[in-house]
Amino acid sequence: MLRAIAPTPFVTLQDGGRRGWRRFGVSVSGAMDRMSLAIANALVGNRPMEAALEFAHAGGEWLVDAPSCRIAVTGGSFGVTIDGVAAASFRSLTLRQGQRLHVRGAADAVWGYIAVAGGFEVALQFGSRSTHARTGIGGWSGRTIQPGDALPLRMPRAPEEPDRAIEPPERADGPYHVVLGPQDDYFTEEALAAFLAAGFQVTRQMDRMAYRLDGPILAHRDGYNIITDSVMPGSIQVPGSGLPIVLMRDAPTVGGYPKIASIVETDLGRLAQQRPGNAVSFRAVTPQEAHVRGCRSSRRISAARDCRARVRRTEPEKNTPRPPVGRGGRKGSKLPRTRGGRFSYCMPILMRMELDENWRYARCLTLPPRAVRSTAAAAIAPPCNAGARRRNAAAVPAALQAKAGNRTAGRHTLRGLRKTGRHRQAP
Repeated sequence: MLRAIAPTPFVTLQDGGRRGWRRFGVSVSGAMDRMSLAIANALVGNRPMEAALEFAHAGGEWLVDAPSCRIAVTGGSFGVTIDGVAAASFRSLTLRQGQRLHVRGAADAVWGYIAVAGGFEVALQFGSRSTHARTGIGGWSGRTIQPGDALPLRMPRAPEEPDRAIEPPERADGPYHVVLGPQDDYFTEEALAAFLAAGFQVTRQMDRMAYRLDGPILAHRDGYNIITDSVMPGSIQVPGSGLPIVLMRDAPTVGGYPKIASIVETDLGRLAQQRPGNAVSFRAVTPQEAHVRGCRSSRRISAARDCRARVRRTEPEKNTPRPPVGRGGRKGSKLPRTRGGRFSYCMPILMRMELDENWRYARCLTLPPRAVRSTAAAAIAPPCNAGARRRNAAAVPAALQAKAGNRTAGRHTLRGLRKTGRHRQAP
């Protein structure tokens, strides 16, 4: 367990959010800064959107009540200490039973994350572990974490692998990208020009539901009341005061103020990390450009799953186990094992097949274990002469395509590979 000794007031459990329930009036919730959540989970070996502890300004004090526990703190340059000894954020830390973790504030961020290897053993509600405190949904009894709460862990012990660290990512500077509308026609031309040209400041009226901005007054053309319609995280409402309100992750599903614009999803986490008094400005983009930026952000979050690509180990690996012997293969075979008769994501096969133009297609095929070993071995077996080299280069893509389009033809092709002996790996 991870026991809360002195948590700060706004600590909750958050994951990637609650999808598919907005039409029933249920907010999305989820992490305010999804990229920081993904990095924290990558450092401890979790899925990118696994539930973690989210805190505002500081994390407080925590006690490890388990044999061992691996954690990571991300979001900003938060001060981290273990039993009073200084540690670092953006790296995994292994704590033993009885040790205390203390997370202080950061000058460059508001929201931070404490991820635990394996995640927390908390029940799903509406498909998510995210907390929506206003309605009491999800998380730890639908509320913030209080002193004395003991959060159960899925893994009672830290994984036996080296700790990892990553360089803190640099946040992009510059204006926040928005798509104008859907009620931008409710504002005067001067108001639209001021919204895009002038600067605003983040006020102290900020929480998981919305951020209020201070700056030039945005005048309405014909009043500020509209028929209540849908809103979402990133919508910028302008009430009668003329000062914009940016809706955040705990935003409601409907609202009655005109929306001058909506912030692109990729910039919403960056805005969430702005402290009171920080300046913000906006730049209009087309929906197509917003979609492209959203796809790039999704790829970056998904890439955080591969720790080898983004995370460096803080100590060398020792006694690295050898790959398992392929099922049904002869002793000493270097071909990887497949599970359940499906094509497994085995790096030795994919690395060898990268040279083939159809190697990407081979990832999504469903092949029986013998077919996987046959096609893989044919791809990596060194041919005896130039003619065999050409036949092998043409046989593997043809066999894979035949297997995907015509199972009978695929079997004959793969059987032909086995009969010729090219499926066997060269000694």
